[in-house]
Amino acid sequence: MLLRTDGDRLESALAEARTWPGVFAVRGWVNEGSLAVGDDIMKVLVAGDVRDNVSAALQRLVSLVKTDVLLESELR
Repeated sequence: MLLRTDGDRLESALAEARTWPGVFAVRGWVNEGSLAVGDDIMKVLVAGDVRDNVSAALQRLVSLVKTDVLLESELR
């Protein structure tokens, strides 16, 4: 898989996540380039007040990154 990211959109997504209820801090990283099976695609960290807020924010942020930040194409 060849993976590219929109760096500005990633920063925007992380900034947006910091405004969600109960979220105190957010960090994110996306791997770019030619990836093999088993390579990490992204790492996302969310810190917050209670588990329900953190879990919801984590799921929402991962979904946002997958749909709005990642540009992928399969290598054959």
